[in-house]
Amino acid sequence: MGPGGYEFGDYWYMGLPLSIIVTAVANSLDIIVLAVVLKKLKLQYVVVLSVAFAGLFDCMHEVVDMNKIIALVLLVAICIPAMAAELPDLTGNWSGVMDNLGYDKNTAWLPNETVSYWPGEEVSLNITEQNGRSFSGTIIPSGSPLSVEVVLGVLSVDNESITMVDENGYLWGRVISPTEIELNYQEVCIEGMAVGSGVFKKV
Repeated sequence: MGPGGYEFGDYWYMGLPLSIIVTAVANSLDIIVLAVVLKKLKLQYVVVLSVAFAGLFDCMHEVVDMNKIIALVLLVAICIPAMAAELPDLTGNWSGVMDNLGYDKNTAWLPNETVSYWPGEEVSLNITEQNGRSFSGTIIPSGSPLSVEVVLGVLSVDNESITMVDENGYLWGRVISPTEIELNYQEVCIEGMAVGSGVFKKV
């Protein structure tokens, strides 16, 4: 099929990646949009590998075009930084409102087993230290200094998922943005159990 000696089966690993690249580099805005979308979908490495392979294949067949090389370099330069997930800085004060639900067992001070709802509870979270993906601080569940508890936490390798523990229960959630996180709470003890969920904003 022509001077290059290509076959129809070469399209899937040569023609298709090049078609995507040509479409993407046709306009600088297209490149930026593509990089942002691919970052969200966690597929940057597919594009980067396709670009590299296509460029290498071209070089092997001596059909290198300088405009194409420039386009490849530009696309790689945009995609590679996007591949590196940024480690969020969680240090600082966070303020949130949690909707909680609790169950109290039959005890001497609570003779009846009850389910209680506590919507809109204000919670303060203060992350005082962060070392890589690990961090520590304090949390005030009821907005009272007398209720302060130590918290420990880690970020997952995706730098988005959060796992935490305080002196009574467990929290987990995700980073929504550099100034916003979502946290869920779970506690089980001999007197009862509780769950909660809310969004915290950096203040």
